[in-house]
Amino acid sequence: MKSRTEIEHKILKWGYIITLILVIIPFINHIFYDLRYEKHIPLSDLGDVIEVCIEALIIFSLGFFATKALSRAIKKNRELEEKHQKEKEEMNNKIIESVMEAQEKERKKISRELHDGIGQNLSILKMNIEMAHRKDKNKKSISKNMGPTMNLIDESIRELKKLSMDTRPNILDDHGLIPALKWYVKNCSPGTNANIKFKNNLNHRLIPIFETNIYRIVQEAVSNAIKHSKSNTINISLKVENGNLVLSIIDNGNGFNFEQYLKAKKHNNQIGIISIQERVKLMNGVFNLESQIGKGTNIEIKIPIPIKNGAENL
Repeated sequence: MKSRTEIEHKILKWGYIITLILVIIPFINHIFYDLRYEKHIPLSDLGDVIEVCIEALIIFSLGFFATKALSRAIKKNRELEEKHQKEKEEMNNKIIESVMEAQEKERKKISRELHDGIGQNLSILKMNIEMAHRKDKNKKSISKNMGPTMNLIDESIRELKKLSMDTRPNILDDHGLIPALKWYVKNCSPGTNANIKFKNNLNHRLIPIFETNIYRIVQEAVSNAIKHSKSNTINISLKVENGNLVLSIIDNGNGFNFEQYLKAKKHNNQIGIISIQERVKLMNGVFNLESQIGKGTNIEIKIPIPIKNGAENL
């Protein structure tokens, strides 16, 4: 299909061609008339020449200004459409950003409730059982069940803490992106067969929404690499380069055909990459993904650096 610009240029080109053709009509008309009715050499009289030139000039002026008016109308229409499209994209971005912010607030609330509510209740339950066990005179009758019970409570507390941190790590809000990513890599590696490495040269806090988005991007990419690509080596790099924040996530997993994935995304339940793209778009960043089947995946994201005012070095 031809682009809108190509179509506009074609319309204007034909407008000018038709104008030039119409300019020739007065000359042809006078030549035909003089040969047929006046019986003399066409345009031999100065008055005839002036008359023909005036007619041609009038036609040319009308055609030229009509074409220019058409050009301005087309340009104005294109500008209005571009403005409308831009406003539509901005509105969509605001909606997506609002939804993501609402999700993060809800995650933060759930994380606090898990940690401060159920987590503390389990800890108190554990202490009460230990105290009851110490005070009970017939300890032998319950000592057999005490070990497994306490182990189950300890495991529940650990799982609850992990769930709380996965939902929304407090370290992200309290200490920032880099400590949160270091914590994530440290706690993610032991539960998998993947060797995850993280390096960075960022030494400033970013605005909260950027820190959250970057953390979620890393979380999503690493999760995809482990679950779907079966990667055993994942390298994460976050660095400042030429005024941009450059995030790269490289794995040695199965890889996939990215073009086929995009074509089939409407029928694909795995929306991880689409979610990453939306977050990058909200930060005015550039998303690039390279992947080959059997050769792993390389994700690179460039984002203009937003530095939090008054932020301290990490």
